[in-house]
Amino acid sequence: MLPKIRKDAGSLLRKYREERGISQVALAKKMNLHNSQHLWNIENEKNPLTIDRIELASEALGITPDIFLSKKVK
Repeated sequence: MLPKIRKDAGSLLRKYREERGISQVALAKKMNLHNSQHLWNIENEKNPLTIDRIELASEALGITPDIFLSKKVK
């Protein structure tokens, strides 16, 4: 079963990026995005944050990827 990505993953990405003082341009490069506009679209929930991008973002920001995933509810 694939993990479910939180609906607010993009805004969480922006929060952690800003807390660390990393620019959109710098993070976009670390996430292998074509440009910072793509990152802006992710942060503003226009484009989804994919599992592959979560791994790259987590590594660049020094956080666990679990932050972007929904908790399983029983």
